[in-house]
Amino acid sequence: MAPYSIWKYQEQDREAVMDMFIKGTLSHIPSGFFHVLKQPRSMLILLGGPGALLLGSGSLLLSLLAFPGLLAFLWMAARYPFHWYVDNALRTDLTDIKKSYLSDKGSCFWVVESEGQVMGMVCARPEQQASRRQKCLELLHLSVRPEYRGLGIGKSLT
Repeated sequence: MAPYSIWKYQEQDREAVMDMFIKGTLSHIPSGFFHVLKQPRSMLILLGGPGALLLGSGSLLLSLLAFPGLLAFLWMAARYPFHWYVDNALRTDLTDIKKSYLSDKGSCFWVVESEGQVMGMVCARPEQQASRRQKCLELLHLSVRPEYRGLGIGKSLT
């Protein structure tokens, strides 16, 4: 891997940063879906729903068709938090990165680049819930392109 450098966000990084944030966040949907499938409540829905339909209606076809419908429902349920997070971030703090992270004292937005390509990013700002005696920094939107994960870039950013 080529060496990389970390610097403060600049406006010319915006398109690459937004693309990486959206794709990076949404790339976690499949693992979130499989996590949802492993939950006891999901197992109960997937097995109990068609079973109850079979017992109640006596129709094997109806109960077999219910299974893919329930899988589709669970897929949509697993996707929702990721899409909500991306939409919320794009409507709030990522609308104007300079205003949100580069104008306040103690806040910053860093970008990682190698060979002209943005590979990762992280935002930081003072935690709003911290007491005055205790200073805490809140890291937000830590994202590394999927092809560069596992190389220590996220660790370097933190």
